[in-house]
Amino acid sequence: MFGSSNQKLKNDELVYRTPVTVRDIKSTAFNLLFYTGMFFLWMYLTKAYYNFGKYIITTGVVAMIVFSAVVAMILPSQRLETIKGMKKGVGIYLATLFGYRYVIMAIGGVSSEGLAAAFNQALPSTSGTAMLGWMQNILWIVSIMTPIGFAGMQLKKIAQFIGAKRKDKAIKEIRDIRN
Repeated sequence: MFGSSNQKLKNDELVYRTPVTVRDIKSTAFNLLFYTGMFFLWMYLTKAYYNFGKYIITTGVVAMIVFSAVVAMILPSQRLETIKGMKKGVGIYLATLFGYRYVIMAIGGVSSEGLAAAFNQALPSTSGTAMLGWMQNILWIVSIMTPIGFAGMQLKKIAQFIGAKRKDKAIKEIRDIRN
């Protein structure tokens, strides 16, 4: 009926199945490639950042995935949105750290003498090291605060859901009192 085939099971229940379309295959293939690419990027960054990647980046990615899984289990109505948010969040986090690694590598060779020559102006000798210190601080902030912010965003979904349930209950009680 309407392109669906039905099949009778042993306990006399009808199960309707739709045929697999090209759109379904494309969506599944894209997700498979995206998650595979994200996994390999994660493994690359873990090795590229050495112990920082092993302890900080891996912990951040795992925390983002675990928080999303918990929220998806608690709020089944928002499961798809939570999974999409996790995919975007982890993907952006890893892509940012990947790009930032090359920014640090490009700036790593800059010295205060090179900056003075580029600006054609005398600069303090600590300028080159100060810039690298700022870059390191930015790396710490991005790598730690992004998973914390993501976890906060996920916890906010739970709080909003509980608040909406309380509001619905209060409205129902008010309607019951009126009746």
